[in-house]
Amino acid sequence: MKKFITLLLVLSVGAAFGQAPEPVLNTFKKKFARVKDAKWTKKKVVSDSISEVYSASFTYRDKPTTVTYSPNGYWIETSTQLEEKDLRSGITKYIYENHYSDDLDLAKRVQRYDKNDYFYVRMKRMEKGQFRPYFFELWFNRSGKIQKIKRPESLKSKYLLTEEIPEGIAKKFSTKYRKPADAKWHEKDGMYVCEFTYRTVPMTAYYSKDSAQWVRTVEEPDVKKGRLYSPVKRFVEKKYPKYKIVSYQKITAADKSKNGYKVKIKAKKKKVSPQEIDLQFNKQGKPIEQ
Repeated sequence: MKKFITLLLVLSVGAAFGQAPEPVLNTFKKKFARVKDAKWTKKKVVSDSISEVYSASFTYRDKPTTVTYSPNGYWIETSTQLEEKDLRSGITKYIYENHYSDDLDLAKRVQRYDKNDYFYVRMKRMEKGQFRPYFFELWFNRSGKIQKIKRPESLKSKYLLTEEIPEGIAKKFSTKYRKPADAKWHEKDGMYVCEFTYRTVPMTAYYSKDSAQWVRTVEEPDVKKGRLYSPVKRFVEKKYPKYKIVSYQKITAADKSKNGYKVKIKAKKKKVSPQEIDLQFNKQGKPIEQ
């Protein structure tokens, strides 16, 4: 049974179908015996084991519902349209924080045979000067945590996005860093991370996936250009005269107690041991014991 599900859900355009095979109808009637007005659709699929699936669309308990089966009657998934009041609190919180001015265009819960249930939400936005609305597609897991985002290509360009990240984070980044260069986004350790160049300095900004808040920014200025914090530079020159600074980071964090500097120094001669040392300083430039 499970083998055929590798098709999910790569569907081609479906053709109207008046009725479904007997195994499908039998399974359907066991679950939805009182439903009399189901409209059946056959859709082609890409799979090693089957070439089509059958879906029934109907109203069940006052909600538009679609159920999909394999030709031999195995249940694949059930999709139920929802109102905003039916969504998980985590979903409504995310919408409030990232799409406050947008309209809810579609919401549905999808229950699957493999228990990988999820929620799908489509938000609509009309902006001044636009003849057509922008649509944002959001996928949440069964607990209501955001998993995937799909936004209009034009807005990706606006916010310099190379990864689908929440709208709220994109706005905060573009407000904090005007006209950054070579911005590249990715996910790491539960955060959205952007590597970019700002005012000729390479930087990395971190934002929390859970709270959508800025966490910290790491600046890595060119050591050769001498843009180093004076107390740090003086300490290295006095304490480690046989070494030179090869890399330097300035950390600015939302939690100000974590502000500071990280420095890697390397021996000027091969006979000196150790060859490399990592040093850490607080925001005043005082060394931190490691």
